[in-house]
Amino acid sequence: MKKIGLFVLFVCLITALASCEQSNKEEPKTIKEAVSLYYGELSELLIEDDEKRNKLTSTHQESTTNEDKFISRETLVDVYETLDDDTFDVNLSMYLSYYQRLLNQLRLKLENDTTTKKTYEGNLETNQGMTVLFKVTLTEDGNLVFDYNDVLSNGKDENAFVASIKMGFDDNDFYLNELRHIEEINGYDYFEFIEQQSIHQISYSNENNYQYKADNLKTNQYASLLVREDFNKNVESTVVWINSDNQTRTILRNGINQTRQLALYNEHGMVFTYADDQEEQINLWFQLLEATGWDRAYFDTSDDLNVGVYKDGLRLFSEGQYKDFNSNFDALNKQASYGVFIELAENELSNDILNLSAYQLAFYDNKVTKEWVSSVLDGAYSEASSLMVYQDVDFTNASTILGFFQALTND
Repeated sequence: MKKIGLFVLFVCLITALASCEQSNKEEPKTIKEAVSLYYGELSELLIEDDEKRNKLTSTHQESTTNEDKFISRETLVDVYETLDDDTFDVNLSMYLSYYQRLLNQLRLKLENDTTTKKTYEGNLETNQGMTVLFKVTLTEDGNLVFDYNDVLSNGKDENAFVASIKMGFDDNDFYLNELRHIEEINGYDYFEFIEQQSIHQISYSNENNYQYKADNLKTNQYASLLVREDFNKNVESTVVWINSDNQTRTILRNGINQTRQLALYNEHGMVFTYADDQEEQINLWFQLLEATGWDRAYFDTSDDLNVGVYKDGLRLFSEGQYKDFNSNFDALNKQASYGVFIELAENELSNDILNLSAYQLAFYDNKVTKEWVSSVLDGAYSEASSLMVYQDVDFTNASTILGFFQALTND
C-alpha cells in the first residue's frame, strides 16, 4: 500500500509541475522580446490552421464530350466521397494574418536593436495599405499595445478613427483584441481573438445599425446578428446560426421581407437547402449524389429536353416537377455535384417530396422530413441567442451596446 501511495504522490507532483510549466509563459522584458514572442505565437497558430485546411490529394481526370454527356452515378459518387467539407472550420488566417504582418514589420525594424526599451514609435502599414504612426508599448504584465490613428474609407465617405490593439497571454492562451472609435459618428468596431476559445467581431453605428458575430472555437458554432435601417426608417434584422451539432446553417430575416433559410451539410458538403418567405413559396435544393434510385446523369443542364437523372434509360424528373438542375464534375480537381431545384407552394410540401420518393428516389436515409425542418427553423433563434451574450451584454438588446463600448474605451 505504501508503494502505491508513493507512486500516486509522484504522479501528482509530475502533473502539477507540468501544469505549472505550461501555464507560466516567461514574460518578455523588452519590446523586442515581446514582438518576437507574439510573432512566433501567431505564426504557429496560422501554420497549424493552414496545414489543417490544405490536404494534398490526387486523382485521375475524367471529362465529358459532346458525344457522351452522361456520367454514371458510380463515377460521380467515387469522386464525391473523397470531398472534405470545411464549412464548420474557422479560417484563422482570415482574422489573424494582418496582425502577423504588423508584428513582422515591427520585428524587422527592431532586428538590430540592442537596447532594453519598452516603447517604440514609428510608421507601420495598416491593413488598409496606409502607412501611419504607431506608438507601441510593452506593459508591466507583458502585454503589447499598439495605438494609432487612421481613416476608414468606403469609396464615398471617409471617417477618421482612433484605435488600439492589445495582445498577450491569459491562462496560457494567446489573446488579441482591437478597438476602433470613429469619433465623428460615435461608432465603434471591435475584434477579439482568444486562442482555442472564441472570436468576436462587433460593429456599431447606432441602435438601428450594428452587427455582431461570434465564433465558438471549442464547438465550431457561429452566430451573427445584423440590424439595419433603410431609407424609409424600416428596421430589418438578420440572424445567422451555424450549428455543428446537427450540421446546419440557418438564416432568419425579419422586417418588411421575412424569409427563413436552412442548409444541411455533411462531411462532403451541402446536401439540402430549404427557403420560405411570406408569400408562402418554398424553394428546395437537393444534392442528388446523396440520393439512390438513379444510375446516370445528363451533364448539359442547358438542354431542357434531356437534363436530369435517369434510371434504366428513363428520365425521373418530368417537366413541371423541377425548376432547374445544376452540375459540376472535375475528377482532377475533386469536384462532383449534381443538384435539383424544386419550387412549390407551402401547402404542397410533403415528406414524399423531402425524401424524393415522389420522384422514385430515396434521399439521405429519409432524415429530411417536414418535422425535422420545422424543428431546426423553430429552434434556431433561441440556439443562436446563446452566443449573443458576451461579457454579460445581450447583443439582441440594442440599448445596452453603447455602454459596452464605453466600458471598453475606459479600459
